[in-house]
Amino acid sequence: MRQFVHFLRFFAVADDNRMIPTNALTPQDAHPMLPVVAGDIIRFLIPKSDLKGQIPELSEIVLLNTAQQPVRVNPALAGSERIGIVRRQRSEQYVQFTLTIDSLPASGQQFALMRTVYTKDSPSVEPTASELSVLGTVSGQFADLDSYIEAIQEKYEAYPHAPVVTIRRGNQLTVRIFKSARFQPSDDDLLSWRIGLGKLGLNARNTNSPALNMSSQGVVNIDATDCYKVVVDDDIEAGNVFQLQGLSYTAGQNDTPAQVLSGLGLGSDATVLVASGSPVVIQATTGVYRSDNQNNPVLQLLYDSNNGAGQDKYKAIVGADVQAGNIYQVAATGMTTKTVVATASDTPDTIAAQFNTSSGFCLIPAGQNPVATTDPGSQTIANTNEPSIYLSAKVTTAAYTVTRWKIFVGSSIQRGNEFVVEQSGQDTKTVIASASDTPITIAGKLGYTTNPFIIDVPTGGTLAAYARRGVRYSEPDDVAPVRLSALPSCVRPKQVVCEVRIPAIKPGVYSLGLRDRQLRQVVGVSNRLRVQPGSQGTSVLRWGSLSGLDQVLGYEYAEPGLMQQLRLPVYVGPMRQQTLETQYSTPRGRIIRTSLQVNYSHTLTTTMQPPAFHRALLLALKHPLIQIDGQPYHAQSDYRETEPTPVQQLYQAQTDLYEADSMHFDAGAAALAGVRSAAFVESMDGTESLEGVWLRSQQQLIPVEQNLTVDPAEYELRALCPMEPYVLSAYVNDRLRINTLLSPGVLSLAGTLRLKPGDRLIIQATVSLATIGSTVYGSDMDVLEQTQTGYAETTQRGPDHSEDFNQDYH
Repeated sequence: MRQFVHFLRFFAVADDNRMIPTNALTPQDAHPMLPVVAGDIIRFLIPKSDLKGQIPELSEIVLLNTAQQPVRVNPALAGSERIGIVRRQRSEQYVQFTLTIDSLPASGQQFALMRTVYTKDSPSVEPTASELSVLGTVSGQFADLDSYIEAIQEKYEAYPHAPVVTIRRGNQLTVRIFKSARFQPSDDDLLSWRIGLGKLGLNARNTNSPALNMSSQGVVNIDATDCYKVVVDDDIEAGNVFQLQGLSYTAGQNDTPAQVLSGLGLGSDATVLVASGSPVVIQATTGVYRSDNQNNPVLQLLYDSNNGAGQDKYKAIVGADVQAGNIYQVAATGMTTKTVVATASDTPDTIAAQFNTSSGFCLIPAGQNPVATTDPGSQTIANTNEPSIYLSAKVTTAAYTVTRWKIFVGSSIQRGNEFVVEQSGQDTKTVIASASDTPITIAGKLGYTTNPFIIDVPTGGTLAAYARRGVRYSEPDDVAPVRLSALPSCVRPKQVVCEVRIPAIKPGVYSLGLRDRQLRQVVGVSNRLRVQPGSQGTSVLRWGSLSGLDQVLGYEYAEPGLMQQLRLPVYVGPMRQQTLETQYSTPRGRIIRTSLQVNYSHTLTTTMQPPAFHRALLLALKHPLIQIDGQPYHAQSDYRETEPTPVQQLYQAQTDLYEADSMHFDAGAAALAGVRSAAFVESMDGTESLEGVWLRSQQQLIPVEQNLTVDPAEYELRALCPMEPYVLSAYVNDRLRINTLLSPGVLSLAGTLRLKPGDRLIIQATVSLATIGSTVYGSDMDVLEQTQTGYAETTQRGPDHSEDFNQDYH
């Protein structure tokens, strides 16, 4: 089984201090001793199975001495052994989905994210399904698409039951709803979410005057009747003829009894009603069916002579293969076409004789070319099956009196109008009008073919026919053009995050202990750490995924912006310049350079390490995003290893690193993109780990990308920061304008920029390597001071916002 490969792993420990495997991902190799320095922040992933079934929030990391005993960070303070935490990846804390807003809503259109709720009135009944909105209903008219999308953001961020963050990219809106005491959806619940109409206001009813008028026609005597059920047996062949009360139906190929009954005008109940005592005319006959001939009839015309009277003499010859229904035909200009259809008694001679009618010849107008054609044709064959249709289940109804009512559908009809007929002893009929309905179609939907229509009510029975204005809106006609382009989900990876700050302790050899906080019991011990007084001979390596929702070489990155971080015994050598250029020679021999790219490379060299170290290092270096001592690189060469030592199997390795930035020259390229009347985003450095950077003006929210041009204006610079804090800097024409420590995990306002025509904007994001939130570790691990701290935006949640939300998610 492929193991989870990492530099730092936890092993289970037996009573005799032996490291023993406890799950399928327990490492089998000897892991290396890693260097650390007091104040280091290390962050790494471990499988959830290493927690021995405990939830991350009840696990912690302590420092162990060589005797595997916890070391107090503050010797005078009992219980100060904790130096790190185990936490879930951030994706487990929220539900995320993406909306695509295709266009502005038409007049009256609205939408809401709907979910299905099941309730039971009592344990013995089936649950009842109903739908509720999750984040409220968005409605109204807007000047443009940007205003509409911003209204959706404001609505969602005002959700009272849980914090909500919205991330806009063009016309797509990614929404994160963080879990809270009142927002705890299950995976099954998320499957029911969809875009629907949402909540309808009090003014959401039609304003027309629909009518279903009743007019009494007095008392009518109804004669006694006999009702029969009509039955057709399965023995049906094409051509069988079925007759009932003057109606006749001829069966087709593969007809069923139900099709025969329908052909005789009977409904789904297959009953016929006649006056009591009257005979019913019902009959089934075998009939005939048509069979296409498969032979090849032949007709030839042989010229003989001219008869001197303006006609040519031809002899008609018929082939021996003759079947009833074969068609023979002779045609020529100036004569009537002659057609002969063979009968069962015909022979080639009798067919030919019908063409050779003039002294044994067929006469054709002189000089014309006759055309002889044939067709196999078909013949009629009598069926031999035994079709059957008969009556059963006779029910006689005695004569009775009824009150006859004439019902009239009025002409005022709008979509959503409701037309209802309630008659005692029968199911209530309700029709909801569509936009194309007319009075006659409404009558048809109620089960009648005319308008007005007649309903007979037996003595003692009741009838009510009425119309209601009904709800003005319906799905999908009035749902705004919004789609769920990414379904709601809560991603729960199989790996959790360990975050540790190395305390100020004396140099020496230690280990990390994974401890159950409730039992105060160490359930796992890491490979050794050597605390050294300085950082010499080491580098801090950070590696992660660009998208934040990837599985990369065995690691699961479900938390956007998550970067693993360790100090490693590796050395990055001096810079070497490499060039890649194109050029051409003129006829006079002059060399013209058309493009040049200068790349900066370094050689990374390791110390002597065991195989487990090199396996983990190679996987880390091949990640989409790597940084060493804060400098971004990418590794694109082979991992070159020396021969291992004989006993300990230690060896060194080297690989080539390339700086992320390079110098470019392209002949003829403009110095700046865009025009001098616009501001220009010249570069964006280190922003790959952020979930987005935006410039917000009064009119729109603009995702910031390199080479972007924007209109001169005043903008708010915003960024969505991952769980570790980043410093966001903005330079205008190389002068620092904003330098902000972003709030981890939230959408932050970094500052305000005023951009003028021709301004060059540079955005830089750098991680605060020595910073982890003080709320996790307490006062002994406070966040380091930075220039300024960005603040998370909040939305006022007044009564105007809260009215549309449900009282609780549940």
